[in-house]
Formats: sequence, C-alpha cells, structure tokens
Amino acid sequence: MIRRLGVVLLVVVLLVGVAVGVDLVTRARTESLLGADLRRGGLMDPKVTITGMPFLTQLLGGEFHKVRVSGTSVLVDGLELDHVRATLIGLDAKAPARVATATATAEVTPAALTAALGADMDFSIADGALVATLRSAPLSASVVPHVSGDRVDLEVKDLALSGVAVAPQDLPLGLGDAFEGLSLEVTGLPEGMHLDGLTVGATALDVSLSGTDVALPTAP
Repeated sequence: MIRRLGVVLLVVVLLVGVAVGVDLVTRARTESLLGADLRRGGLMDPKVTITGMPFLTQLLGGEFHKVRVSGTSVLVDGLELDHVRATLIGLDAKAPARVATATATAEVTPAALTAALGADMDFSIADGALVATLRSAPLSASVVPHVSGDRVDLEVKDLALSGVAVAPQDLPLGLGDAFEGLSLEVTGLPEGMHLDGLTVGATALDVSLSGTDVALPTAP
C-alpha cells in the first residue's frame, strides 16, 4: 500500500513538473513573440515580462493581467525617447493587441530635443535647468518645459548674452525673438497614450505617459 502511494505521489510530482515546465516555456515563447512585434513597431532592444502564475490560464482566458516592457529607445514622430519603461495592465492576448491601462516613463536627451525641434539652436542641461543656445550668436535662454496635451511648450525664463543677464528689449536686431513660441508637437504616440509630465533631470528630460484602451505599437 505504501509502495503504491509512493508511486502515485511520484506520478503527481512528475505531472506537476511537466505542467510547470510547459507553463514556463509557453510564457517565454509568448514574451519573445511580443518583443518581436514591439521591435517591428520601433522599440529598440525590447524586453517583455509577463507576470503572474500560472501563465496558461491567462493565455486561455485571452488576457495578460500585467506585462512589463522596457527598451533602449523608440522614435516617436521624430522625437527619440530613451530608456523606455512601461507597465501594461490587461493586455488583450488576441490581435490586434490593446491594453486596458498603461503607464510609461522615458528620457529625452538635449540632443534629441535639438534634433526634433529643428531650430537654429542647441539644448543642454546646466545646474538643473534646460538651456537653449543660439548657433548664430552667444545668446542663451533658460527655458522651462510645460506639457499641454500632446504639445511641449518651452517657456523662456532668463536670457544671457555672453554669460551676462540681459532683458529682451535690450537685445539688438530682435535676437530674443528666436526663443519665442518654442514648442514641439508629440503626435506619434500609440493610440490612447498621452503625455502626463516632463521635468528636467540631471542629464535628460524625464517624461511620464499614461493611457487607457491603448493600441500596442506593433508593425502594420
């Protein structure tokens, strides 16, 4: 009797081990497929982690409860976002993939902002402030970014000519006008995502985003 019980327990353990193994393999395969889709959608070096056990019940239910995504960069309508991190809640397992809610963070380097804005100036970060410097004159401005919908407005706070603080009306040839109306439209975000905030970090602008009923950015 004891011997039979031992055999039964061994079989149960083996079956559980096989089930766990299948669950892990299927999870890894699904993460790889999602990563490949995101790569084709423009996310560089994507890493996907589907949380929760068991995985197979989520797959059969047609929804992944929580998915973490990261990537080194993604180009959004000419603006490069670096160090992308996202948490997806309620990812539909069926195509086309949509997400119930999503939150994300990313960074925008001064060089990326310069390239996206396309103006005759360069951006840098100095002493915790975002600084715009004209290429045609030794004139710089401390600017503060503000999010307005899917637009980033750059508000001028201080002007300096060759390192000396100046008032706009004291500048010759209307040089200060170059910093007026600086803004950047960010219209290439996935459907359902929007900008929440943008702050100046140590070496880059820190961006936060969120959305509901978000279309997963995959290749068409």
